[in-house]
Amino acid sequence: MLLSSTVTFPQKGKIYNGKDIAPALLSATAGIEEVRLEWKAIPENGKTNQTNFGIEDEHWTINGNPIGDTWTIFIKSARFDGIDMEAGDEIAIFDGDLAVGAFNLTEVCTPENQFSNKIIAFELLAFEPGYAVGSEFIFKAYNKNEHTESIGFEFTFYNPWGDLYTGDVFPFGNRPLSLTTLEFTSGLYIPEFNVYYEDGTLVAAEVERTSYADKYLFAGQEYSYYITQILESGIESNPSKVLCATPIQQPFGSIDGEITNGFGSLKGAIITIEGSEYTATSNKYGKYFIKDVEPGVYHIKASAEGYKTEIQYYREVIAGETTKADFTLSGLQTYTLKMGYQFVSSRLIQENADMLDMLENNLNDNLSFVRNTAGQTLTKIGSNWVNNIGDWVISEGYLFKMNNDDELTIKGFPIDPQTPINLTEGYQMISYLQLRPNNALELFEGILNNLNFIRNTEGDMLRKIGPEWINSIGDIQPGEALLVKMYANDVLIYPAIFKSCGDPFTDTRNGEVYNTVIIGEQCWMAENLNIGEMINGIEEMTDNGIIEKYCYNDSILNCDTYGGLYQWDEMMQYTIDTARQGICPAGWHLPTDYEWKILEGNVDSRYGVGDPEWDNDGSRGYNAGFNLKSILGWAIHGNGSDAYEFTAKSGGMRFYNEDFKNKGYTASFWSSNGFNYYKAWHRSCSSDMDVFRYGWEKEIGLSIRCLKDSLIRKLPFPPSSPYPEDGAENHSILHDISW
Repeated sequence: MLLSSTVTFPQKGKIYNGKDIAPALLSATAGIEEVRLEWKAIPENGKTNQTNFGIEDEHWTINGNPIGDTWTIFIKSARFDGIDMEAGDEIAIFDGDLAVGAFNLTEVCTPENQFSNKIIAFELLAFEPGYAVGSEFIFKAYNKNEHTESIGFEFTFYNPWGDLYTGDVFPFGNRPLSLTTLEFTSGLYIPEFNVYYEDGTLVAAEVERTSYADKYLFAGQEYSYYITQILESGIESNPSKVLCATPIQQPFGSIDGEITNGFGSLKGAIITIEGSEYTATSNKYGKYFIKDVEPGVYHIKASAEGYKTEIQYYREVIAGETTKADFTLSGLQTYTLKMGYQFVSSRLIQENADMLDMLENNLNDNLSFVRNTAGQTLTKIGSNWVNNIGDWVISEGYLFKMNNDDELTIKGFPIDPQTPINLTEGYQMISYLQLRPNNALELFEGILNNLNFIRNTEGDMLRKIGPEWINSIGDIQPGEALLVKMYANDVLIYPAIFKSCGDPFTDTRNGEVYNTVIIGEQCWMAENLNIGEMINGIEEMTDNGIIEKYCYNDSILNCDTYGGLYQWDEMMQYTIDTARQGICPAGWHLPTDYEWKILEGNVDSRYGVGDPEWDNDGSRGYNAGFNLKSILGWAIHGNGSDAYEFTAKSGGMRFYNEDFKNKGYTASFWSSNGFNYYKAWHRSCSSDMDVFRYGWEKEIGLSIRCLKDSLIRKLPFPPSSPYPEDGAENHSILHDISW
């Protein structure tokens, strides 16, 4: 990486017109722990197929004889080097070296005007034969502005009505018709560059842009760079001049740590800095990170639903450093015990579960007795409290009789809410183990065949009347115990029910269960969508009323692991409305390009939400990709931290014509925003730390993440790309208005 005062460059390159060929390194700009380079390519290099044909009205002129057969080809799209061909450009069809048809464009070809744009191939020309039936055809294009002729082409024939010609040779008689899309390439030389440190250490190879950001550097240390260009011949050019820059110190500090509950990591804890707006949420590993904290002394607070809040006082944050603040939170349940009878349960495991110890603060005249299912009691005899129950059992419920109102507080560590509860024939009091209220019928659905009834303290019941189960209880409340009568033995496992983000969600269309995660104010599926019927990768998806999906290498097992791969139009259900449910479940929608930017800003440790960094295309951000990627399954050291539980897996993509690519190397996702008629914005994570944004062809099959609808019912986000100044008029922006 370092840096000597003198340099001996490798012998490379060549001489052109008596001068060394080298790109021009224009600037090396220091940033926060990074250096951004910009350069200019060697001007003498250019297009290999650049031919000065001169200025002329038509490049190809065809005199066809209409007496012979003709082949009419309607054009629904035509692109040259990925760009729509325009008025004045030309397309010709050849039989060998003989041009047998030509078309001068008057507009961009689209499906809407496809029958106005056509090329006619002639079997007879004015003074000689035209195409020969059965011969292979060749398409060529001419770019009038660049005076460049194509050297390669690809075509796709369509047959939506069943009577169009789709062969790959010139057809026989009867004036056939065809419908096609055409892609032409010019063979332009696209320069690539190598970036080096001054001592010859390679920093980045085969960079196709004229800029590069060298990241994760040491602040205060000088870095020196030079650039070489890979010439059209494949030879590396002579080096540019050397430029130096010194990355600057991060002006802010940060806070990170781990939240546990005594048994393991605690997900969903809220960490705040008192007196400020700084906040974070712990992920499934209990980890959290608060970035860009101004230096100072703070009180750091950790809280979670169902837990006792903890505070660390007078913690110092220093610029350029990370302050460590770990917390262990204990569970907390509080009860209002009313005079009379009530059922009580706990979901907290005790180190000392003896009834006398757990109810130490309640052993007074307010309490009459506590009874378990077996009829054993904790009661006062004379002046002594006698415990015939023994330990409080988490799966059991207890009947309390109170002489007067009182408060009960239980501290401990939460039990897994899916812990099985064994039920026996007859009566028993059982515990409710979940943190939040849930519907009684949904909770007991798995044991209805053996259930007689359940009853709560108020006497409300879940029971069967005629053929219907009637739920007069409604939601069961945390801390509540239930009286259950069973016809036969069974095992109750309280199901996970999606009530809020972070709970598993079940897609009722196919029973697929998805983890969910809240990141900032967005609720994302934490797994790729997997819906639809698998089709082979060689097939194209169609608007047939059936959701179709690709599975990597045509294996359904890959869909089970990585989700399906979908073409953009199929995902959108053949509309272009960006605020779209598409193939997502009800209550969810396809994320827009702007909503992806919000996600990126929420997970990146340097560039926050709204930073102009996210409006760029190509590679963006500091470590957003690393934080989004799963911790396992990536090749060549590509695993991420999964710091926010997004769990982006390297499921690859379906490219063209059954070409599945990049499993283990990329995770690529569609947005609902089109890039142009043929492409749409997408996101990709690879082995790097950042996130790639660009427009990709809609025919490619990518993964899909769905976003909960709640966010789009808020007020519109302010416009961006760029942000208009107050009072600006006629200002062009890129923005989705949705709420």
